[in-house]
Amino acid sequence: MSSKPKDKDVGTQNKVAASGDQPPKQRGVDRWFDEEINKLYVDVVNEPMPDDLARLINELKARKAT
Repeated sequence: MSSKPKDKDVGTQNKVAASGDQPPKQRGVDRWFDEEINKLYVDVVNEPMPDDLARLINELKARKAT
C-alpha cells in the first residue's frame, strides 16, 4: 500500500499548514520540544568559538576576497 495521503487529505493539510493553525496538543508538543532542545544546546551555542576555527574562517574569507 502507498503511504501517500489521498488528494482530498492533501488540500486539508495545506490549509492547516498555510494558516499556521495546529491542534492544541501539537502546539504543546512543539513548545515542549523547543524547550528541551534549548536546554540541551544553549550551553554549547553560548561557548566562544575556538581560536583555531576562527583563524581558519578568517583565512578562508581572505582567500575568497582575493
